[in-house]
Parts: sequence; C-alpha cells; structure tokens
Amino acid sequence: MKKSDLVAGKHVVKYRNGGFRFVGHRDELLDGDGHYMHGLRFYDERLNDLNAGEKMDIVAVYELKQVWKREEPTITEDEKTILRNLPANYEWIARDKNGRLCVYPGKPSKVVTSWGCTSGHRFFDLFNHLFQMVKWEDEEPWKFEDLLKLDVKKDG
Repeated sequence: MKKSDLVAGKHVVKYRNGGFRFVGHRDELLDGDGHYMHGLRFYDERLNDLNAGEKMDIVAVYELKQVWKREEPTITEDEKTILRNLPANYEWIARDKNGRLCVYPGKPSKVVTSWGCTSGHRFFDLFNHLFQMVKWEDEEPWKFEDLLKLDVKKDG
C-alpha cells in the first residue's frame, strides 16, 4: 500500500509504536475523537515518516468496516393483533428475568428478578416466544401504544 492509496473515512493506519489514527479529509490523521494529530504530508509514498523518525512510520493499514449497527425494534402483524385483542384495561408488557412475559393494567416496576404492579398482572406464557423486542434488560416496561407504533417486521 502507498500513501496515495489511503482513502478518507475508509482506512485506519497503525504506527510502528502501536498507535492508531483514522485517515481524514485533506490528508489528515485523526485520533478517536476526531482531533487532528498528524498530516500525511509528513510521509513519503512508502508511508515512512519524514520528520519524527522510524517510531511514527505507518506499518499497517486497516479498512474500516461496519462492526455494529443498532437494530431498531419491529413488531409483527400477529403481535399487533394480539395486543389489540387484549382486555382494554391492560396497557403494559414486560419480560421477567426468567423469560416469562406478563401484561399489566398499570405501569410495573422492576423488582429483583421480575416486574411488579400493585394493580396485578397476567402471565402471558402462551406468547413467550413472541414480542422478542421486550427484554428483561429493558429499563422500562413497554406500553402497548408504543409497540403498536413500531414498524412491522419484514419477512426474511
């Protein structure tokens, strides 16, 4: 690889001393916070540092690839139908630590390994395999009206 092969926003370079920098626009090398650190103009075509000596030579180039993307929650038409057909006094749904799904008339609170509500709850065991967007790790329970606003999950 040569200096002229480096592409802004596509490559990360590794220095001989172990440090990493992102290749930015206008031949900049940026730290992880996007701050300008060094310019490619200080390198020859073989990626040797012209001023700081061998320790700042570029010894490896990595191509940036997407490693994570937030998966937005979706709902199926069947899940929407189930929610629309529950008694009108039920408005909330949450999943206990053991994976058990429950519906509640009032907003439940997380207590040790389950969600609790003073106005009671109903186990929703028949549908534990559904509503995968509802997780024990959620900080808040899901309100039915919010679930009904989610995009419908596409087949595939």
